[in-house]
Amino acid sequence: MSVRQGMIGDCYLISAIGVLGRERLKNIIADPTSGPPGCYMVKFNKFNRDLYVMIDSNFPVFDSGRENQWLFGRCEDEKELFCNIVEKAYAKLHGGYQNIVGGKVALALADITGGFP
Repeated sequence: MSVRQGMIGDCYLISAIGVLGRERLKNIIADPTSGPPGCYMVKFNKFNRDLYVMIDSNFPVFDSGRENQWLFGRCEDEKELFCNIVEKAYAKLHGGYQNIVGGKVALALADITGGFP
């Protein structure tokens, strides 16, 4: 799965998402039909505990003059939302997009997979 970084400095997270790929990310994103409409539930692991983060399906976009485009991380195929979902949930877990600027790939992988860096 090819991913692209958006307009914030979270390349470490985008790298972790790209390394894990679609199939591994499916394991942490709950089936959207199992929750409220327009919401996603994502499972992270911090401090050896599973933490569940619920987000809505409104992802930031900007008007490029031609059409709206994703503002933050995204999959190469813009019809896929794995990257958008995980990035938004990770930002919420950390208190906002501004708090995920700069980081380590190993720590993001640990948060996503429950492994240790």
